[in-house]
Amino acid sequence: MEKILLAVDALKPNRNAPDFASYLGRLTKSGITCIFPDHPETTVPVHRDLHGFPIAFAESKAAKNQIAIKARIEETISGFKKQYGDSDTMFVVHRESGLPEEDLVLESRFADMLILNAEMTFDNRLEGAPTHFVINMLKKAECPVIIAPESFEGIDEIIFCYDGAYDSIFAIKQFTYLFPQLQNKKLTVLQIDEDGKGKKHEETRFSEWLKSHYNNFQYEIINGKVKHMLFDFLFKRKDIFIVMGAYGRTALSTFFKKSTAEPLIKTITQPVFISHF
Repeated sequence: MEKILLAVDALKPNRNAPDFASYLGRLTKSGITCIFPDHPETTVPVHRDLHGFPIAFAESKAAKNQIAIKARIEETISGFKKQYGDSDTMFVVHRESGLPEEDLVLESRFADMLILNAEMTFDNRLEGAPTHFVINMLKKAECPVIIAPESFEGIDEIIFCYDGAYDSIFAIKQFTYLFPQLQNKKLTVLQIDEDGKGKKHEETRFSEWLKSHYNNFQYEIINGKVKHMLFDFLFKRKDIFIVMGAYGRTALSTFFKKSTAEPLIKTITQPVFISHF
């Protein structure tokens, strides 16, 4: 891996995501491109038609507000450069001027990975995590996405959420190729058996592939409903890295129904790696 994207909201900066990105940059010896998308407040045109009434005051107020917001953004970027510019990881700053979602999708086309904060948004709506912006990026990003953890102390275990479908295998391969440095970490392949038939999903072939990339792995097959057992399993573990398949696609739908995936991201404080093809 060579290029990691980190999206930063300059009006509501979050330190956890940059710190986690810095860790991954050191781990993989990758450069980090920090994207500071513009805010709609800085590009809203000043109204010039108040139905015949004087508009000088309105223009002045709107213009001053835009200037103040731009000043805050530049102050955040300047502080970010000072804090991370001298780190061991190479940080490059991109200041975008278009629509945040479109800018990030385009940037993701030429990157190996994108890191987001689950609460990231570029409007004034009060939202829980994950926000509409994050959900859309999970669906549209053209590279794997990592939801940054709320806090981070290290990685002791990797969890592959696996159901035998192409999407889950694709995500596992993407993660493995991007992070060969984690081959010595403990790995758990998690399968949740809802119908009680104990399907092993080509375990022999999969194990052969895993052995060529990981030194310590095990299978964990749990009986029960995905919605409940997934939470229960993950909540009992700390310092884990969770890997999942496609977001918003048909495969792995039991993991990614609205009632399951979004509460998972909202309540799990560990990093979550999500990829689709």
